[in-house]
Amino acid sequence: MPEWQKILRTTDLFQIMSGLSYKIIFSDAASIDLSDIQTYTELTFGKAQKELYQQKLNRGFLSIQNMPTIGHNHPLIADNLRLLNIEKHVVIYKIIEELKIIHILRIVHQKVNLGTI
Repeated sequence: MPEWQKILRTTDLFQIMSGLSYKIIFSDAASIDLSDIQTYTELTFGKAQKELYQQKLNRGFLSIQNMPTIGHNHPLIADNLRLLNIEKHVVIYKIIEELKIIHILRIVHQKVNLGTI
């Protein structure tokens, strides 16, 4: 099973365990981003570092789920989107309040020019 699918199940578990009212979903692009991050991290730093970094990302996703407005707006992206920095990456997400969904759109490296996304 791809790692991003495990994350989806993990966030579902967070929701069940904590009684949260928001569910996290990942866009196809964000799923690819996660897979790329994991591949790069493992090839560059090893499996243990990949797993450690994934735990940090998961904690970031949980923070978003617990407090959807934790992220901030940015002048280079749409007003309805939020950003949250997690280590070396930026999670770009949208709150769909009426459905109680956090839609994670992208997970990009902090050096990426947000105006090009």
